[in-house]
Amino acid sequence: PPFLYNKYTGHDNNRDWFMFTQTETRLALDIHRELKPQVTHDMHQMGPNGARIFVPPYRDPHDPNIHPLLLEGQAQIGTAMAAALVSDGKRGVVYGEQYDLWAPARQYMLYHGQPRILTEIASARLADPFVNPAGVDVPLGPQDARVNFPVPYDKGVWRLRDIVDYGYTAVFAALEQVSKNRTSWMENYYKVHRDWVTRDEAPYAFVISADQRDPFETYELLELLHTAEVDIDQARSPFTAGGYPYPAGSWVVQLAQPAGAFAKTMLETQVYPDLRYYPGGPPIPPYDVTAQTLGLLMGVDVDQIDQPVKADLADANLVQLSEITPRRTPIPATPGWAYLIGPESNAGFLAVARLQQAGISLSRVSEGFTSQGRDHAPGTWIVPPTDDATRLLRAVSDETGLVVTGADEPPDVSGFRWDTPTRVGLWRAANNMPGGWMRWLFEQYELGHTEVSSLDFAGDLSDTYDVIVLPSGTTRSRIVSGLDPQRHDETWRWAFGVGDAGWRKLADWVRDGGTLVALGSAVSTARELLDLPIEPVLPARGLRPPAPDPQRRGRDEATEALRDAFQSPAQLLAALRDRVVEPTSVFYCPGSLLKQEFNPAHPVAFGMPARWPVFFRFDQAYRLTPSFGISAETVSRYPDEEDMVASGWLLGDELLRNQANVVAFTVGQGSVVTLGSQVAFRAQTRGTFKLLFNAIFQGPADAVGPTELANLN
Repeated sequence: PPFLYNKYTGHDNNRDWFMFTQTETRLALDIHRELKPQVTHDMHQMGPNGARIFVPPYRDPHDPNIHPLLLEGQAQIGTAMAAALVSDGKRGVVYGEQYDLWAPARQYMLYHGQPRILTEIASARLADPFVNPAGVDVPLGPQDARVNFPVPYDKGVWRLRDIVDYGYTAVFAALEQVSKNRTSWMENYYKVHRDWVTRDEAPYAFVISADQRDPFETYELLELLHTAEVDIDQARSPFTAGGYPYPAGSWVVQLAQPAGAFAKTMLETQVYPDLRYYPGGPPIPPYDVTAQTLGLLMGVDVDQIDQPVKADLADANLVQLSEITPRRTPIPATPGWAYLIGPESNAGFLAVARLQQAGISLSRVSEGFTSQGRDHAPGTWIVPPTDDATRLLRAVSDETGLVVTGADEPPDVSGFRWDTPTRVGLWRAANNMPGGWMRWLFEQYELGHTEVSSLDFAGDLSDTYDVIVLPSGTTRSRIVSGLDPQRHDETWRWAFGVGDAGWRKLADWVRDGGTLVALGSAVSTARELLDLPIEPVLPARGLRPPAPDPQRRGRDEATEALRDAFQSPAQLLAALRDRVVEPTSVFYCPGSLLKQEFNPAHPVAFGMPARWPVFFRFDQAYRLTPSFGISAETVSRYPDEEDMVASGWLLGDELLRNQANVVAFTVGQGSVVTLGSQVAFRAQTRGTFKLLFNAIFQGPADAVGPTELANLN
């Protein structure tokens, strides 16, 4: 079916085990916290064409924070499962392949003393049999026996009955193994937690200073750790740790505690091993991403303390927190001119969404200023001090810790004005997980939006939308062709294609004043739609060398190929890729946090620090090209440094140096913002949400001078 089986996340609901965004995840977590199981059996289905069932052990690598006893426990139960399946004549059992133990997004239980026993059983066509497309007599899956795949499957049909039978055998083999060795499993559960509680090695702790750019995301980070049963202390007095001073109110996470493994793996930076098929060759792909450092993902400064801290913390007057609440700052008395909201906190966008829904006019300053002894950054929001605005701001401040200040006199600066709510369209497309995540994100921030439908193209798009957002995965084919009307009824009309005429109408809508925001792979769609003056600089995965042109032979062909290759850096890279090496040997980034430089004076980067990592997963970087009809401005770029990794794994750092990531364009009377990296990946990358929200709200803004800005009526 062309819909996400989880309303928002599709199969990514299986990758939510450290952000806990979904209701289903939280409900499952409640079971773990209440029952404290010693083993979790995680039953999944996989594709229909490979092995019939996967059981542990896993392949390399594994997160070094996983206790060795848990690795051995997984192998014991997995081996018992494999033996029982083979004994029952169930063929096609594999282990030690495909699935690794690196990313915590799938393995919460391994950081709480339990082996994660993953079984992946081949799927059928829901309740209908899956028949080998090559023929009913052709066996499914690989046919070469190996040490970790002892007996290939010998049939060309796979049924729901087979799925149930394989699962039944695996479950009862695990139960038998655990029940016969109950004492050992209970002892191991104790030993894992004992070893963390008595831990006495670096790092000893992580400190989260009370001085943060974004109090809301600091609160959210602490709430995630607390939800995962991490013990968090708060200092009532100033203290020193690792040679640095911290103010009262700072938080301390000591690793000598039962949930120390979860705290450590979520707060430290990841160093993924450089795994290749052969030295210098293509990388061995991880099963999922390679970086999950919470502080970097969420825009929160977290310090690792590698020196013993017990003596230092004696002066901190620590109190262990039983609940996490936002650090609230009361909003000021009604100011003489306006309320001010700094651009640094994501909670500001929640406030803006509510204020717009209430019909309250908003403004932003385009440059920094000082008021009543306090500095205010470019992008500071200006809110008229009405009764409704006061009520709404007080509520958001109480919920999130948003800091609201006031000014009695207007500054002598220019800015931007919004007199009506921003009308946002989300091009979700059918069965597109990034679009589903975007829908969830917009709902959390109460951003009024409509899902773009093919029906919208019967009229004037400018009557409905100021801004249209293209999530990653939005292609020209999905826009033009969409779902086939011959195979889907009218309830799917929103996802039907708009045709070539609709494609042209979308481009005209931008040129006539609309704002298009494209994320990840959708940047190439926006580039094609409007002929944007950028070109990709990284080799794309999966490309093959072009077929030789019979008209170009010998020396003439070589000369022309060299001439073509040196037209631009991007074409040279393409020539190397297509004619010399496997693309992933040149550049590969399967999900890492990479260094980034921002221009915080640009409206799209309002509130961002000058440097902060971005999340990059099979994305693209860009080079600006000359253009006379479209102006382009780089909002963020990769720095001119040798090592680009902040956390995770990357091959090909040198290809990113000085290349553009976020670019803002003026196209006719409209605008386009391209966000090359994953600034909203799985709703985890909260430190870069501001780029997306700034791009959305900036689109329909009217530029105003100091006099107009001062007049809030």
